[in-house]
Amino acid sequence: MRRILSVKEYRCALQALSADELRQAAAAYAQAAEELMDRHGLHRALFLCAKPFEPLAKLAAECLGSSGKQAAVFLITKDELPDLGGWLICDLLFESAGDGSLPEKRQAWIEAVAGSGCPVLSAAIPAGVDPDT
Repeated sequence: MRRILSVKEYRCALQALSADELRQAAAAYAQAAEELMDRHGLHRALFLCAKPFEPLAKLAAECLGSSGKQAAVFLITKDELPDLGGWLICDLLFESAGDGSLPEKRQAWIEAVAGSGCPVLSAAIPAGVDPDT
C-alpha cells in the first residue's frame, strides 16, 4: 500500500480547510451516512470523534438532522460509550500512535464498535489502521 498522508499530515490538512470547505466535507459525509442508514433501515447516527474533528462531526450531524435523521456527537474524552444498538457509527476518531496501535481506552472503544454489529462509516482512515504502512 502506498502512503498518501500520515496521521499528522491528515490532521493538519483537515484543520486547514476553510469554513466553506469544511461545510462541503460535512455535507458529503452526511450524505454518505444517510445512504448507509437508508440501506440498513436506521434512523440514528452516532458520531464518535476526537476533539480536533468535533466541528466536522457537528456540521455533519446538523446536515443529517435537517433531513429528518437523528444524530448525536460523542467526544472520546468521555469515559464510557453510550449504548450502540441501532446506530450507524460514524468514525471520526482518526487516532493512532503512528504505528497503527491505539491508546488502551480507544482500543476498547474500537473493539466495542466492531462487536456491536452496527454498520460503521469512517470519514477517512478507519480508527486503528496505520496510514503509514
